[in-house]
Amino acid sequence: MTFGEYAESWFKDRDYAATTRERKGSALNLHILSTFRAEPLGDFTTPQVRRWRTTLIDQGVGGATVAKAYPILRAIMNTAVDDGLVQRNPCRIKGGATAPNAERPFLSGAEVFGLADALPARYRVMILVASLPRCASENLRSGRHHYVDSIMRSRVRRPIALIVGLLST
Repeated sequence: MTFGEYAESWFKDRDYAATTRERKGSALNLHILSTFRAEPLGDFTTPQVRRWRTTLIDQGVGGATVAKAYPILRAIMNTAVDDGLVQRNPCRIKGGATAPNAERPFLSGAEVFGLADALPARYRVMILVASLPRCASENLRSGRHHYVDSIMRSRVRRPIALIVGLLST
């Protein structure tokens, strides 16, 4: 039996909601069956699965898309193991279902102050508060920044008081 025959049968047996069926069916057809359709089910190896995943990423398929396709392949192969058609699931990539996140750059202190200086004075405090790790955006949304007066002095004894040192410089 080929992987394609088994995967199509497996997919028909799933009780998915319409949108889930469409999303998973698309991933199955575009990213899994396009590579493994004719492969004999029992001939899968872990290195093949690794190469498949790497090839998708190298071809420019988004990390989130690859991370969604991998669990489908793994689930199909888990069922094949349960059905006694393969001895061991070749889908053994640690983190294979996790989308790689690009590291997000942070502004340096000088860049934060440069940005704050480039904006109108009324936005300066907001930029400075938002750049402090302990002052999450909820502090900005809560209106606590309104407690800072027009000459940039803090009149607050709550979390925004952390910026007193920044504002007095």
